[in-house]
Amino acid sequence: MVDELPHMLQRGEPARLFPVLAEKSKEGRALSVLLACVSSVDDLARTLLSTLGQRFGQRLRIRTFTEVVLSREPEGVSGRPDGLIVVETGRRVWSALVEAKVGGSRLDSEQMEAYLKLARTNGIDALVTISNDFAAVPDHHPVRVGRLPKGVGLYHWSWTSILTHGKVLLAAKGVEDNEQRFLLDELVRFLDHPSSGVRRFDQMDGNWRHIVTAVVSGASLSTSMGTVTDTVANWHQECRDLALKLMEGVNSNVVIRLPSAHRSDPRLRIDDEAKRLCEFSVLSVEFNIPDAASPIKVEADLRTRTIHVHMTLSAPQDRKSARARTNWVLRQLAGSEPTDLHVKAIFPGRVIATQHPLAAVRMEPDVLQASKPNLAPKAFEIRLVCDAGKRFAGPKTFVEDLEKSALRFYAQVGQRLKNWQPTAPKMIDKPSEMLADASAPDETDQG
Repeated sequence: MVDELPHMLQRGEPARLFPVLAEKSKEGRALSVLLACVSSVDDLARTLLSTLGQRFGQRLRIRTFTEVVLSREPEGVSGRPDGLIVVETGRRVWSALVEAKVGGSRLDSEQMEAYLKLARTNGIDALVTISNDFAAVPDHHPVRVGRLPKGVGLYHWSWTSILTHGKVLLAAKGVEDNEQRFLLDELVRFLDHPSSGVRRFDQMDGNWRHIVTAVVSGASLSTSMGTVTDTVANWHQECRDLALKLMEGVNSNVVIRLPSAHRSDPRLRIDDEAKRLCEFSVLSVEFNIPDAASPIKVEADLRTRTIHVHMTLSAPQDRKSARARTNWVLRQLAGSEPTDLHVKAIFPGRVIATQHPLAAVRMEPDVLQASKPNLAPKAFEIRLVCDAGKRFAGPKTFVEDLEKSALRFYAQVGQRLKNWQPTAPKMIDKPSEMLADASAPDETDQG
């Protein structure tokens, strides 16, 4: 028996795991396979929907459709979104239109604005787009649209983020049902194949070389230059892809750290970071890795053509001397062999920090001593510095070196670091009679 269509659909086909579509319909096939798995693999559905802020209990019903024709069209608006997701749990129903692109196909702002109006008219809660573009968080859309209709959310998934969530679920053995696990494994295999049209972000655009050359030659950048904002937008795409690579590497969720103002306003994030690029010639990002000693920060310095990756540890407060604190951090770095690793000592107040290569600090820990004698560091920064040279200006080689540096730093250094924690307080000496009383049986407890 075929389920009755939801009220917002005039026509639609249940998403098929094996869609019968034209060979050229690569987007339709990819989306149908994905939506069929979303409706069948509970853990995948909950994982993806949770990124949209949707939380559902154990009892839920998910229906997914392709080739949809909506019941109502506002005047002057038409279009056929690629799919629909309907989630039912108890009396609550949540729904979202889906528009997908694969390969080099790009999302179109006018099309999305039309679909948002269609969603509003038909009582649909959201529009979810899927493409090879990346977004820091799902509600930071890679394409700028006008004001959202009231009550309709706009979200974005990259194909790579879906693929990564699937791989993490499989690696963590988060899908216990054998049939569902098989389906998820097949989805991952499908999306991982080059023929699927799923692409990672692997190079900056053509403006990158010109921006780097301008900075190195001493030219000034301006936020009014479109190439500057395009470069920042490219950087954001790479940051998200790097977060997904870290996530796949540690088999746990890795998120980009954003100030609250940037989280609520992605355009402000681009504007602020474009200003910083013009003023300091630096692009930077921070990642939160679960249970890591600190966030991991990645910086690209265009002026020196270097890539920096670092983490910061608070110095142990139970060690008073600078040397003792330095030895504490050196013990954590035992076995770390990168020749491009540096240790930076950060001091209280306005005292200038000191920094030296790890090899030099190992030979003489006092080399990190501050200009003020007997002043101990309050924190240590462990920093990898990659001098990329001419490769820095290459749109593809820059991304290769950036990702290699970040992954290598965390694998060889970051995952070993631990923050100092004070020891538990010890019991002060007590008179022997009090200890005896504490160990004596309580007469009131005896029958």
